Amino acid sequence: MIKKIVKNFAELTRAYSLPVSLSAFFVALCWANFEQVNKLHAFLAFISVICLHLGGNLFDDILDVILRLKKGEKLSEINFCNSAKARLILDGTIPLETALTLDTLLFTVAILCGIYFFMQYGVGILGITLVVAVLILLYPISSKFFASEIIIGTLFGYILPNACFYVMTGNTSLNLAHFSLSLAFLIVALAHAHSIMDWENDEKCGKKTLAMICQNKQNAIRALGWMIFGAYLNLGILVSLYYLNGIMIFACITIPIAVELINSMKSYITLEDKELRPRWYMGVMENWEEIKKHNMHYFMYRFYLARNLAVYFAIFCALARLIAINSPFVS
Repeated sequence: MIKKIVKNFAELTRAYSLPVSLSAFFVALCWANFEQVNKLHAFLAFISVICLHLGGNLFDDILDVILRLKKGEKLSEINFCNSAKARLILDGTIPLETALTLDTLLFTVAILCGIYFFMQYGVGILGITLVVAVLILLYPISSKFFASEIIIGTLFGYILPNACFYVMTGNTSLNLAHFSLSLAFLIVALAHAHSIMDWENDEKCGKKTLAMICQNKQNAIRALGWMIFGAYLNLGILVSLYYLNGIMIFACITIPIAVELINSMKSYITLEDKELRPRWYMGVMENWEEIKKHNMHYFMYRFYLARNLAVYFAIFCALARLIAINSPFVS
């Protein structure tokens, strides 16, 4: 029973994307000296990240369902051109009212944490909170303006690590702000890869994505490559200028994941019958056998690659930074 509840909660909130925001939080945590970090603030920031991420995912689905209901469609007749979107709400497994209550709870926890941080830091944290709130509210309609991928990258790649660093230490970090551009590039790339694979469905639903700006899938994959290159280039420039410690180049160990992502995306659009077999260096691909049974492996394989590239790049950079600031052997 408990296992089923957890499984439904994970699907309802699309928790498979949570490692993206948690890895950005980990970057912020490792960026500071351990003595600088307020442990209570770090814990509250961790809880806030989880609640905002899952709450944002659920809010997106709930709002889409409500808008369709207001158009006069019945719940059982709603079709998002994507069978996985809001599936548990549409098939009645989880009533819309229950989903609303859960989403309200998630956002309430995040808001309470935000109020606490406001009491500690004042107007500065209020400004960050308002920007995040506006972006989350804009996200459901952002696909009409080719902006959804940019919002995702801004939220999870740039604002999140810098905001977490601020609430944990009470300070800002200029080199973290510059490094966060690499995280933003990779998270935009993750969303962009998703859009390439969802091209036909997005067209049917009237969505406008960065992939569509590229006019065709081949150009979209080239753009994906440039996004990924931008992340490594930014890191390389920061290291070459001695703005970051040279040990952070260790994050280039993730390049094989990037290469496999690009190659597998090419085989996806050419409909090449390529065997999709997760390998150890590609990172964790949870529930793989179940995904294969539901014939979603062709999609999730590429999604996992894009997700894992962003997550492991962030983790390796965070660990390298931690070593650089705490080891007497690394200057």
